[in-house]
Amino acid sequence: MKNKKNIPKDGSFDHLNFEEVIDPLKADKIISSTQMKGWEEVSEVKQFPNRITKKVIPIDFTHYKMAIITKVEPNVLVDTHMHEEPVFRYVIEGEFELNGIRHKPGDWILVPGNTPYRVISEIGYTVLAEYGGKCGSPPDIVIGHINDSNNGGLNQ
Repeated sequence: MKNKKNIPKDGSFDHLNFEEVIDPLKADKIISSTQMKGWEEVSEVKQFPNRITKKVIPIDFTHYKMAIITKVEPNVLVDTHMHEEPVFRYVIEGEFELNGIRHKPGDWILVPGNTPYRVISEIGYTVLAEYGGKCGSPPDIVIGHINDSNNGGLNQ
């Protein structure tokens, strides 16, 4: 962390170092909290021991215009697809695999625009999804059940 000298000892100033925040429009690969050790330390923010903890997600959310809660039922496969713009997901409950990496509550994922990804969930999940100007959903043909072996795991 750079520039800690501007933070008073009582922690009353919430400092965010914007040089260390990820611009989703410049990302060239999928980035997630599960792969980014120390992401919680990007910013020092005021803490209230044993009462309130804050963790700044190191993403520049300027691009995003819509926050949408998305709930996915158990045994769903969202087959490989992509969106024109970067999408952000914060896992609220449940769990899923995105391109083979498991995500659970408290994890976040940034998928750059035009980056293929596939999601599999046996137990279902709920995420907070952030979109820019397009609330894109994958085409119906990529949504199915994970138990159909005749269709590469996709059963609509």
